[in-house]
Amino acid sequence: MKRKVIVFAIIAAALVGAAAYARYRWNQMWRPYGDRGPVYDTKEISNGTFNVRITARHETGVYLGGAYYIFETAPPNSNAWREFVWLRMDDPHPIPDGLFQFVSNSIGYTHTGYKYVVTLDAGGTWNYWEPDKSLPPDWQYSFRYIKDVRIEPNGTGVLHLYPFPDKNTKVPNLKTKDYGQHWTVATDEI
Repeated sequence: MKRKVIVFAIIAAALVGAAAYARYRWNQMWRPYGDRGPVYDTKEISNGTFNVRITARHETGVYLGGAYYIFETAPPNSNAWREFVWLRMDDPHPIPDGLFQFVSNSIGYTHTGYKYVVTLDAGGTWNYWEPDKSLPPDWQYSFRYIKDVRIEPNGTGVLHLYPFPDKNTKVPNLKTKDYGQHWTVATDEI
């Protein structure tokens, strides 16, 4: 009888341990974002006043991992890189040209689809603007992500949103007068 209890306890402990391990692995595999894995592409661009490096890394630790684009900035002739924004992609594509734009010696911008990021002081500080947090409630669910942005040297610019393809809603074009720190609904194209 005592032997049966010991065997039962060992089997129960093994089953509980196996279930706990399976749950741990399941949660790791199905979590929304994975870990930043090995680098597979890098681009560095500069305007002479500040540098921007975009590093593409494979996403690891999840089922069907994609990729991360990590944006960093540093002064010229420096290795003091500081991350200012990242973007997660569903697939590990090479870094496209034109992902970061310089407007002048001290002004540059990018967008990650869900966030617009601009510096006015050569990468010292960054301003972040997110349409889903900044637009009026009636516009917040009419778009999928930022489609494109164009900023002129005088600070004016336009931002286009990509609409949901299955909705019959019109999405606003947005305009700025301060390099994209603030956006308003455009009544005409800039």
